[in-house]
Amino acid sequence: MKITKILMPLVLASLIFVGCGNPSISGNPTDSQKPTTSQTPTEGNTSGAKPTTGTTSSSPTTVIPPVEVVEDKTKDYKIFSKAPVIRFNTEADLSFATTPTKDSDKPEVPGTYTITNCPDEYKMDGVPGGMKVRGNYTSNYKKKPFRIKFDKKQNILGLNEGNKFKKWVLLADVKDTSMLRNSLAFYLGRNILSDDLFSSDFTPAHLYINDNYWGLYIVAEQKEVKNGRVNAPEPPTDDYAGTDIGYLFELDHYYQGEANKGLDGDPTFEVNYSPKATTMYHPGENLGDTQTKIYCEKGYTIGSDITNRETQVPYIKNRVEITYTAIYDAIENNKFYDIVDEHLVESTETDPEVALSKFINIDSFVSMYILSELACDPDVGYSSFYFSFDASQTGDKLVTLNCPWDFDSSFGVRKGTVEDSKGIYAGVSHNPWFNLLASTDWFMNRVAAKWNKLVEAKLFERANEMLNNFSKLYEEEYAMNFNKWTHIMGNNYETSFELRDEAKRFKTQAQAKDFLVNWFNARVSELTSLFVAKKDYAKEFKEFKANAAAVRLEAEDSETTGTIKENLTEDISGKKYVGELDGGMGKTMKFTYTAEKDLTALLSFGLSARTVDRRVGEMFSIKINGVELLDFDDSAIPAQSGGKDYHYWTTKDVGFIDLKSGANTIELTAKNVCTNFDYIDLFIPN
Repeated sequence: MKITKILMPLVLASLIFVGCGNPSISGNPTDSQKPTTSQTPTEGNTSGAKPTTGTTSSSPTTVIPPVEVVEDKTKDYKIFSKAPVIRFNTEADLSFATTPTKDSDKPEVPGTYTITNCPDEYKMDGVPGGMKVRGNYTSNYKKKPFRIKFDKKQNILGLNEGNKFKKWVLLADVKDTSMLRNSLAFYLGRNILSDDLFSSDFTPAHLYINDNYWGLYIVAEQKEVKNGRVNAPEPPTDDYAGTDIGYLFELDHYYQGEANKGLDGDPTFEVNYSPKATTMYHPGENLGDTQTKIYCEKGYTIGSDITNRETQVPYIKNRVEITYTAIYDAIENNKFYDIVDEHLVESTETDPEVALSKFINIDSFVSMYILSELACDPDVGYSSFYFSFDASQTGDKLVTLNCPWDFDSSFGVRKGTVEDSKGIYAGVSHNPWFNLLASTDWFMNRVAAKWNKLVEAKLFERANEMLNNFSKLYEEEYAMNFNKWTHIMGNNYETSFELRDEAKRFKTQAQAKDFLVNWFNARVSELTSLFVAKKDYAKEFKEFKANAAAVRLEAEDSETTGTIKENLTEDISGKKYVGELDGGMGKTMKFTYTAEKDLTALLSFGLSARTVDRRVGEMFSIKINGVELLDFDDSAIPAQSGGKDYHYWTTKDVGFIDLKSGANTIELTAKNVCTNFDYIDLFIPN
């Protein structure tokens, strides 16, 4: 969904409550769907009852109370006044739904699907298809997630604007007592990612397998290369050997399990993050003479159709490797490349953002970075982190982040993962892509600009409305789920080792929702303060100096106050310098410059840096004609090491200043962490 779409006002409340009972927008259940009593949900019969395929039991273990179903059709998300009911009837033994784990086979069994308790246009009766357990670690839980596969393309409940696909999924939300984290991530993804990227549509629904109530699930979309989902070309034939197809692949901790299956498993590849190999350095965290090494996941699993492993897998592996190398060299070594015949060749480009736009869809990285920082997703560099690549003749041939997925451990519920909602997370995580890009001003400026648009569009307020609406509207639905799966509420023995202590004490979905809302709002506030665009001072200074000439004002010619020593040693300007400013809070130097007219000049310092990085703002306060200069480049002056540190001179372009016609004063006041000072250069436009 584009940003323009999220500017639309949310009309959810009026559509849900004002519209109740309006036959023009509601689908009333038939008499057969109106039981006269509501039974307490139980675990039901799991012995493998085999009703006739395609039929619905006349006496289900758990029944849905009669409701008038009202659908909200806002462009943000789809919600019904009561959760629809999906029934899968099969003659197979129910062990297919109860026994698989992440390490076992997950057989698909045939059956039929019936959907009720929804508007007539979405109802389904005896549609043939199959069902299997899906997921990695989540398939270990008693309440398992499922994949739906119809024999022919179908739409479910109007999702994805009514488009039809064979495959859909049912997410169980076992770890998340609020049962809202995946929905929140999908909602945010659909609003943050651009229209050409895929974020699943979603809505809650009850699931029955034969006569057995299975719980409340999130109906979502299969991640796949299909028109209307990940828009990239599929192989034209089953034996196509060309590489000009669409690829969907995952940074996947579980890739080795697929690799071990050989041709029966999904194709995989490993990436050598040349020149960083498989370890990374945690930026900005110096620990003596060493830095913290972070394990970097090297395995990727391909989730799209591969029709020739000998040609297509090496192709995408190589493209990922050279793309990462291009990012690394651009950021770490100021070295830029082009791609010629799938090889890197050096480029004359000097702008890293322009150079990398030839390799990656930058906006997709910005969007997914924002979502990852919002969610503090612990899987961000581990698993369920998806890429797409369109290698077709008309494709953009850019590595693109796509398909946000698997957020039930996110938004502050995971033990030890940003429990206080503070600080940068994804940008300093073990994700090899974000770790590099988030260290640059140009990328974070893109992040700040997009974040500001999301704030202006009131996306986060609307996300809060969604969370509160779901919790209030579906109170009975959540209660049914937790009556069925009683072990999930509170200290869930399956997931307690993952959850923070607060999450183990929730006794209702509403409590868990309130916790999520509070954490989410705190996170939004934190990122609003952190995502502040930084000026590209270096670029502005370079462009300005190209048409300017320097006028030098020597330090020893300034008016000084306080005890300041005038050193006699020759220096880089050929004259004396002012020294011993360090430790002298309040010592001042006042320079005078007479301008011929009103103008803007660039202020630059010549000074000696000492053995630690120091920002200009730590060293001096700066006043121009008595007014403090607040807008300037306050980045650190690099530390010097070895040699005569007091006399290791450097220059620092500080910032633009406005000068008036006639005499102007430039006053520097020491702030207790200063140094020896040589001169000021004023770059005056030609």
